[in-house]
Amino acid sequence: HHAGGRAADATPPRGAAVAAVHSADFIGLLELLDESLCLAEYRLKGALPPRCLCAADQGAAGAAWSPLSVSVSSRAASGREPGEGGEGGPGGGSKRAHISNPGQHKQRRLRLSELPASTLRRLDAMTAVDAAVYRAGAVRLLCDLAALEERVGARVLCAPRIDEFRAATAYVPGLWGSSAGSTFGGTGQ
Repeated sequence: HHAGGRAADATPPRGAAVAAVHSADFIGLLELLDESLCLAEYRLKGALPPRCLCAADQGAAGAAWSPLSVSVSSRAASGREPGEGGEGGPGGGSKRAHISNPGQHKQRRLRLSELPASTLRRLDAMTAVDAAVYRAGAVRLLCDLAALEERVGARVLCAPRIDEFRAATAYVPGLWGSSAGSTFGGTGQ
């Protein structure tokens, strides 16, 4: 997010922010992290690993691969972090410390439906440029993935992942065909 010394600096010009999305060499999204990483790997290596493709027996129904689940699973299975168990670090291993803040108390999460309409309108106004940039990035990534699928002749963005992405981003105004609505549930006015 953009920030400066003045309150007016907190909102960059929408056109410049969206143009930056279109001029970037690569756009990835956390909500489509696996697919974003596959796109990056293809661009870097010129080849797409089979793990990036939707499972053949499922057609476009979905692949069960996650590049992050491999490293998390191997760590969970060993019970060790990288560098533990005799390798790495001075003295044959690394030490971990847990730091907590006893004065910090977790509060109950608010639901959007609990917020007054005036608050939702203010949040929408404050994040209008953010929503436009996210929307441009999402459309760009979806187009890049479609072009990749055309090049390799196989599905990379599987149907269940599209459904998950649509559900996770339904609040973004204009992303799924409607320019009406609001990021946070207000009227968008």
